Amino acid sequence: LFAVHLPLAAGVPLPTADRFFTLSRSRRAMLVSDCAAMWRFFEDNADEADHFLPPDNVQETPLRKVAHRTSPTNIGLYLCCILAAADLAFIDAQELCRKVSRCLDTVEKLEKVHGHLLNWYDTQTLCAMHPRYVSTVDSGNFVCCLTALQEGLKEYLHAEPALQTQIDRIESILQQTDFRPLYNEKRHLFYVGMDADRGEKSSSCYDLYMSEARMTSYWCISRAQVPAEHWQALGRTQVSADRYAGAVSWTGTFFEYFMPCLFLPVRPNSFAAESLSFCLHVQRKYAKKHNIPWGLTESGFYSFDPAMNYAYK
Repeated sequence: LFAVHLPLAAGVPLPTADRFFTLSRSRRAMLVSDCAAMWRFFEDNADEADHFLPPDNVQETPLRKVAHRTSPTNIGLYLCCILAAADLAFIDAQELCRKVSRCLDTVEKLEKVHGHLLNWYDTQTLCAMHPRYVSTVDSGNFVCCLTALQEGLKEYLHAEPALQTQIDRIESILQQTDFRPLYNEKRHLFYVGMDADRGEKSSSCYDLYMSEARMTSYWCISRAQVPAEHWQALGRTQVSADRYAGAVSWTGTFFEYFMPCLFLPVRPNSFAAESLSFCLHVQRKYAKKHNIPWGLTESGFYSFDPAMNYAYK
């Protein structure tokens, strides 16, 4: 939704790995239709019964089940989806304000540690789910989403002055979120997370540049919560294939490489851009060889637990 909502106007070029193209009227209509379907998911499920929070997922078969739990990443992306829905004229500025306000009402009530949302909440009771854990990457995703939302709301102030209140509420949440307890000053890296009950940090750190955690790193440096040396401490080990080279990630998934691009700049011919192109090349080649769709990442798969929920792998 975020990757396509900005350049949907006819004739506006969309960048790809190797060329630019413009959207035809029919392709634009198809993408807008897809976005509308995505937005309907939130309209149907982020309702009053779930305190206007998005469910982690909705399972349609073999039993239709709504997962009444959510994470900081889910909440942040939902808030950005509200903004995208306004950008696409699915909702007006007044509805934008109302939906953001309702979600923030709930966020302000949720239990926090050092200003951080915990990793999982029951959307019906708003209780934190066990184990109570602060995830560095989830918190980073959340604050980046809030920052993008905050800037986007400013574009609608002329249509709905009440949005300034929401902008101020967002800034208050951002100022209260302290990443310093999650930072390993000796290694200049972020811990994966922290046990909220015992206050114990994880034994491992996010140590690679090509991971979803680089959004957290970027935000924390920009807000002067950690020193700029942290950016250089992120590992940039490269591997090669077919005369291409790129930085490695933990597991080689599309999510690790591309998800941060929703919010972070990627400049042409930069180290990041070359690594993204490398990932794309390798995944396309692998998919062609095995006759499968390209774009591998973690997801639900066709195996069920005793409660008939899809497993994750």
